[in-house]
Amino acid sequence: MFYLPSARRWFVLVLTSLSLLVCTRLFQHQQPSASSFRQAALRSYTQRDTQFTLINITHFPDKDRPFLEKHLTRPIPTAHPLIASFQTNSTATFNPVTNHIRLRNILYNITLTGPGRTHDPAARYFNPAIIPLPYWSSSSQGAPKYVLVSRLVTAGFHQESHICLADICTPESKFDTRECTPDDISLLGPRGGLRCTSAPIKINIPPTPAEKCTGAWTAFPDIPGFHDPRIFWSGKGEPLILVNSASRYGCVGLWIVDLRTLFPELDTLLGRGRPLPGQLGAGALMSYPHLTEITRNPRSSRASVEKNWVLWFPSRDEAYVHYDMLGHGHHLNSTAKSMNGTSTDRRGGRTFAKLTGNGFTTTNLTHPDELPCFGAGLGEDTDTANHGNTGHWHQGSNALRLILCTRAQARSGACDEDNAVEEGRSVHFAIMHRKFSNEMDLPLRYERYVVVWDGRPPFQVLAVSRWPVLMRNERAKPWTVAENWSEDNTGWNGTGMGNSLAKRMKAARGHDWHDTGDFRSDASFTYTPSLAWSWKPHSAGIGDEDEEDDNVETMSHLGMGYLGDEVLMGIGLDDVRQAFARVKVDDLLQCMRLCPGVEIAGKRR
Repeated sequence: MFYLPSARRWFVLVLTSLSLLVCTRLFQHQQPSASSFRQAALRSYTQRDTQFTLINITHFPDKDRPFLEKHLTRPIPTAHPLIASFQTNSTATFNPVTNHIRLRNILYNITLTGPGRTHDPAARYFNPAIIPLPYWSSSSQGAPKYVLVSRLVTAGFHQESHICLADICTPESKFDTRECTPDDISLLGPRGGLRCTSAPIKINIPPTPAEKCTGAWTAFPDIPGFHDPRIFWSGKGEPLILVNSASRYGCVGLWIVDLRTLFPELDTLLGRGRPLPGQLGAGALMSYPHLTEITRNPRSSRASVEKNWVLWFPSRDEAYVHYDMLGHGHHLNSTAKSMNGTSTDRRGGRTFAKLTGNGFTTTNLTHPDELPCFGAGLGEDTDTANHGNTGHWHQGSNALRLILCTRAQARSGACDEDNAVEEGRSVHFAIMHRKFSNEMDLPLRYERYVVVWDGRPPFQVLAVSRWPVLMRNERAKPWTVAENWSEDNTGWNGTGMGNSLAKRMKAARGHDWHDTGDFRSDASFTYTPSLAWSWKPHSAGIGDEDEEDDNVETMSHLGMGYLGDEVLMGIGLDDVRQAFARVKVDDLLQCMRLCPGVEIAGKRR
């Protein structure tokens, strides 16, 4: 027979339930869920108060406090001694007329016309973005080694980008290039270059809505297509594309998505035909399977139009975004308390944040004691050749990670990737541009500078190129040909190194490269939207060369390199053509100046 419980039993049952509920709440408070960090970021993101501190620690769970303290309350560590070597010069020559340094490396052409396909001379591509493929991509001669994304010049304001698999041909076949065919030479010229091996396809990224566009940007949401694609490998081994499109939080923002969702051929190649039944392919790891907008926290720190953000990955599990290197004050509070309690003027400083998932970020993590490295501190910020036209700075390329030792040293145990961050051997670098415009705000010249920052919290900016960097056949406007390639170039800092270098190159090549008119670029302005480590016929990592089945392990190293490795620089020419240069990273990171406040381990400045 069924009996109703007594009032006493009801009371015990209710009391027990309430006790369990309270315990559960307390446990959740002490052990926050995996989404708590993102929820805290969301709470901070919705703030409208413009007077905010560098980061409000009370918004984050207790478990995240050590992370914040690691960034903002500890002293900035001294830089690794090898950073000092970036100040020296080994291969560049200095031009006192143009105030540029010139490397020996040349510009190579790029074509999207694949083998066996009819070339369309009217199709003009620019803004090349490149990433290397893993070593297994090229099992035979002529197989692809790179992914290439280029923007197509279209009528009006329409924006269109195409993607293909590609490889490099040169006059003589090398370990990572093939010998050019007559068809290659007809399209690329006698020096060869980068060419699609597959038919390029249009990248289909759907339009996004804009919250509000005013002034000159009113028509932006109606322009078909996205802008300024950047492609790169994440620390987890994901091929990602970052684009400008209409923003849900303003007018223009940055959106990110995995390239494999847009280019199935790449997904097949990276997975080696997987996944098979019972196996897990490369496609299983995907942080951005859908188009995701990256935010800026708090919302009041956003500008209506945001461009050229740089993502970087100090480890496999962490991702950060550089918003800008200059700040201009409206992105963060104008004054912040430094560690000694005094007020520090933060205008002109950089802003960056940690990605916490789904495009959300922390607030600005720039250390209050870090001194600005750009702006007035750089000096020579006036183009006297253009009547005092002052340039302005903006970020250009994606970032790459560099371990400060050679691969041979790493294999011998002299340096360990696992300890590289703590030792200060892990750094990141990217290209910054100083842009000069005319009265119509059209570009006259982009000057290329390399910037390097530490791979340890608080990720201090360490060094920047002392002078703009040019390739050997790249011309700086508005200076004449004679001023760009002067026979009486006195070389590096007046030492005569330029003359001796030219003589050695004459002897090696059997002719004077200064007199080869068609060798020089006649572009009015050039810019660098892409950096990529060159393809390798083996695993890009150290110690995992035999782990051929570990796709993710191999791809996680494709955004990282070592001293002695080569970098491909994707270069746009006049917004109508494209090229690339191949430079050893040691040569790219030379003739630099240390940023204010940077101290080298064992040596105080």
